[in-house]
Amino acid sequence: KFTSSKKQFDNILSAIFLGFAICTNLLSIGSILIFVVLVFTLPKNLFWKAKQAFIFSIIAVVVPLPWFILSLVDTGNPIYPLFSHLGIRNLSIDLLSPLHFVKTIIGTFLYASDPLSPVLIISIPVIVVISRKISKQYNLILLYSLLAFILWYFTQQDGGTRFLVPYLPIFSLLCVV
Repeated sequence: KFTSSKKQFDNILSAIFLGFAICTNLLSIGSILIFVVLVFTLPKNLFWKAKQAFIFSIIAVVVPLPWFILSLVDTGNPIYPLFSHLGIRNLSIDLLSPLHFVKTIIGTFLYASDPLSPVLIISIPVIVVISRKISKQYNLILLYSLLAFILWYFTQQDGGTRFLVPYLPIFSLLCVV
């Protein structure tokens, strides 16, 4: 709604809901970066985009702030378990390999202990083929889905598909488009 109306209230409300999502699943904190990228794709001047991105980011971080403080006191890491042995994958050159990327997708979508619907993996080639024919209003959904999937790819995969749960509604919506 914010992209079409460009009202400040919609930006604040979106940030509050993202803050609640971060409280529920810490991986959603990456969505702040995704939304900032999406704001910078809007056809407005740079100052307006920077202001909206800043306001959005601050509000989205303030909502889960009590959780961050508790994590800092208990573990010494405000965004625990990220950047601990439980959160981010060990970064290596293998993560940049297209073969490794495809194997991870297939393994996660089909062979995980809690596999996702095969409809999602079947729709990926279709989305790639028709992405140029998708109307401009759905380009933001496509970009959000792509950035969310990349964010998920760089997190630890030990939890099966549970780290994809916050993004399943948007992936499903993209499959319908």
